[in-house]
Amino acid sequence: MKHYSLFVSIVLTLMLKSISGICYAQNMSNMSDKSEMSDTTKIHNLDEVVVTTNTKTKQSRATAPLQILTGEALEGLNAIQVADAVKHFSGVMVKDYGGIGGLKTVSVRSLGASHTAVSYDGIAVSDAQNGQIDISRFSLDNVDMVSLSNGQSDQIFQPARQYASAAVLNITTMAPRFDKRCVNGKVMMKGGSFGLINPSLYIASKLTNKLSLTASGEWMSAHGRYPYVMHYGEQSNDSTSIEMRENTDVKNLRTEAALYGADSVQNGYIKGYYYQSERGLPGATIFYNTQNFSSQRIWDRSAFLQGHYERNFNNIVSLQLNAKYNYTFTHYLDPMYLGSEGKDESKIYITGNTAIDALKTTV
Repeated sequence: MKHYSLFVSIVLTLMLKSISGICYAQNMSNMSDKSEMSDTTKIHNLDEVVVTTNTKTKQSRATAPLQILTGEALEGLNAIQVADAVKHFSGVMVKDYGGIGGLKTVSVRSLGASHTAVSYDGIAVSDAQNGQIDISRFSLDNVDMVSLSNGQSDQIFQPARQYASAAVLNITTMAPRFDKRCVNGKVMMKGGSFGLINPSLYIASKLTNKLSLTASGEWMSAHGRYPYVMHYGEQSNDSTSIEMRENTDVKNLRTEAALYGADSVQNGYIKGYYYQSERGLPGATIFYNTQNFSSQRIWDRSAFLQGHYERNFNNIVSLQLNAKYNYTFTHYLDPMYLGSEGKDESKIYITGNTAIDALKTTV
C-alpha cells in the first residue's frame, strides 16, 4: 500500500510540472506576440556622406630632398617676412644686404641665388635688376606653406623653368576656406624696434559654390635709426663721438587679390599682385663726414597678373596652363652721380603642360 501511494505521488508531481511548463511557454509566446505588436521602431535610410580634404606634399613621400613649413609651423615662428622663415631650412643661406629694407636672397648649398628659383603659387617669379629674387617683399600673413626642394622635384606637373634650377623655393598662399560663414578674414598689427609698424588685412568671400574671392594688403614702415659710437683711433685715449645711423628708412606697400574657381574636374585662379617700396641706402661710415655720406635712395614697383588652370580628363590625362604678365620698375638715385632716370621692364609668360598617368592606362 505504501508503494502504491508513493507511485501515485510521483505521477502527480510529474503531471503538475508538465502543466506548469506548458503554461509558462504559453505565457512567453503571448508576451512575445505582444512585444512584436507594440514595437514602433522605424527604419531610416541614411544618405551617403563624402568627406574630402586637400592633399599636401609630405616629406616622407618625396624622393628628392624636401623641406616644408606649413601654416601652423609658420605661426609659431617669430617671423614677419618669408626671408625670416627660410632661414630655418637646413643647407640654406639667406643673404641680407643691410637692414630692414635691404635686399634678401636665398642660396642653397653655396650655389648662389641665381641658381635658386622662386615659385609663387606654382608660377616662377622674375626680377629685372640682376636675376636674383628679393624674397623680402613677400609677407607671411597670407602664406599657407613654404617648401624648398633640392635638385629635381618629384612633382612632374610643374613648368619647365623650375626644372632648370638647382633648387626651387615654393611659396603657396592661403586658399579660401569657409565653414558656416560666407565671409571671413583677419586684421593684424605688428610693431618692433627702430620704429617698425606693420598693419595687415586679409579677407575671403564666398561668391557661389564654385567661386570665391580673396584680398589682402599690408603696409610696413620703419625709420631704422640707431645710435652708435665712432672711434677715431685704436688707442684708448683717442677721441670718440656718438653718431646716429641715417638714411635707413623703409616704406613698403603690398596688395593682392585673387579669384578662385573649382569643381569636380577642374580648378584655377586669377591673381593680381602689386608691390612698391622706397628705401634709403645707408652706405659706409666716413670719419668727420657722418651727416652727408648716406643720401642714396631706391624706389621699386612690381606688379603682375597671373592665371592658373588645371583639368583632369577621365583621371588619366591632366592639362595645366599658366599665364603671367609681369611689370617691374626700379629707380636708383645717387646725388654724386648725374643720372636719375628709372628702368622698367615688362614680360609676358605663357606655359602649358600635360601629364599622363601610365599606370592607369595599362589597368
